[in-house]
Amino acid sequence: MSDIYLLRVALKDMFSLRRMLVAMLLAVFPAALALLVRFAARRVPFEAQPAYETMMELFVFSFLLVILSVVFGTGVVNQEISDKTIVYLLTRPIPRWRILLMKYIAAVIAVTLSVWISASLLALATYGLQKTEVSATLRPRDFKDFNRFAQKINAPEDPVAVYIRQNLDESLQQKLIEHDVSKPWSREVRQELIASLNQMLKTDENFYTPERFEQVKLSEATRQRFAVKPTGSALALANRAALEDAFPKEIVRKVATKMRLARDLLILPVGALAYTALFLLLATMFRWALFLGLMFSFGYESWVSTLIPGYFKLLSLMSYLKVLAPRDRLEDRPPSPAQMAGLLSEVTIQPWAAWTVLFSVIAVALLFAMFIFSVREYVPRDDAG
Repeated sequence: MSDIYLLRVALKDMFSLRRMLVAMLLAVFPAALALLVRFAARRVPFEAQPAYETMMELFVFSFLLVILSVVFGTGVVNQEISDKTIVYLLTRPIPRWRILLMKYIAAVIAVTLSVWISASLLALATYGLQKTEVSATLRPRDFKDFNRFAQKINAPEDPVAVYIRQNLDESLQQKLIEHDVSKPWSREVRQELIASLNQMLKTDENFYTPERFEQVKLSEATRQRFAVKPTGSALALANRAALEDAFPKEIVRKVATKMRLARDLLILPVGALAYTALFLLLATMFRWALFLGLMFSFGYESWVSTLIPGYFKLLSLMSYLKVLAPRDRLEDRPPSPAQMAGLLSEVTIQPWAAWTVLFSVIAVALLFAMFIFSVREYVPRDDAG
């Protein structure tokens, strides 16, 4: 019964008006920025999926998740010291590790709810209230530039375009040949070409081969679709994803909002557990844990997980979270100087390894934090030497 009481008290402290007001202001920021971009970009069509992916990585995962974990995680101990309640807390007839564990759970709940709200608002701001059901069917509105796409199929220069051209009906191939490039494509050709593509995507088990797509920058999500040898509707979705990767400037990326958001809502609590445990450990060891946490998050973590390739990223928690929630980029990032110089090779992290490392960090950091908190003496900050 004491554990429930401790958790209730800890939750009341974590959900104080001041803390939650700051957390909600930060949580709303990604959605507000997405709305600003959406309504400001009138001349350029707003692409919901790339905007969602980019802002989710930059602002929700890399910023909001980390900063809230730092604040709530270090605040578990530092707040008690600053408020001079640490002595009263530790004199209660309850094992110290249980007090710390309940406060840790409360901090994780606060971080998780904040990032869940932020992710949901961002999805609403980018995708709006459009339907979320999965569909692999190509429609005319799914083309950014149909004329350019048709021209690439008419005069193929890469293996994917050659394969598509070879599998079109002879009559459609002839219409492509006879087309006057100075004029727009006729509605008849558009309908026939899109219908042929849809048939190919639904039934062609040989559309994707590693050799044919060797020159295509496939997204991690696309690779995962083909890794399970898809059939039926899953095959159509995988082929559609591969086609989008092969023609990123001609075809709009279209991924179900519900699937993306559900995946992110599943992975964000794992990040909250890992980061909060790590910063809780810092708080039990150092007086300046908040400063150290901020330096680690926006110094070391930001550089290692995004800019430095090779084995260095194995020391970054964000690198493992990105494996569990892979993002489709708005555009490919330029290679780092080390990559261009060929000094460091890229290292692939498998999903099972990401799960293992993250839960190992959670367990080890939390156990060490509870042990240190149980044996160390803490005094109010004004009295500390």
